[in-house]
Amino acid sequence: MAVAATHPSLADKRNIVDVGNLAGLGQRIVAFIIDSIVLGLTIAAIVAASIFARFEILSLSSLRRMDFMTWRMTHPLLWIISAAIPFAYYFSMETNSGQTLGKKIVGIRVLKADGTRCDLSAAAVRNALRFVDNLFFGLIGVLLIATSAKKQRLGDILAGTVVVKR
Repeated sequence: MAVAATHPSLADKRNIVDVGNLAGLGQRIVAFIIDSIVLGLTIAAIVAASIFARFEILSLSSLRRMDFMTWRMTHPLLWIISAAIPFAYYFSMETNSGQTLGKKIVGIRVLKADGTRCDLSAAAVRNALRFVDNLFFGLIGVLLIATSAKKQRLGDILAGTVVVKR
């Protein structure tokens, strides 16, 4: 009986995702900006470390002529890292606590539409589609959040998730 008192019933969880408890567009944008700053600084540090490592490895003469093969090998790797880090950040944070740093500061979190925690598959779908939502400077995601009944972007709709006030 004590266990039932500490865990909300499914009916209680459904109340969490009522329309009045859904996170607004402004809250989601502020959280996105905070997360973008965190990710930008992280990626910048990795790029800086990569450039520093390249200076250490290559001789000054090859740096002056900027060895094309070295740049071709390094450049795609940096693009892959720049795509993988945001996915890993959002995926791990949302499956762990339902909140990224930005969401935590703003006071919102990701849940499945039935009020349960965001699981691995929902987080994977949600974040794999983030690139579509961010097309045209985020216009697709913003329009979907502004016009959908549950304030969902494409990733939320296909993953069955919602963003709620904490």
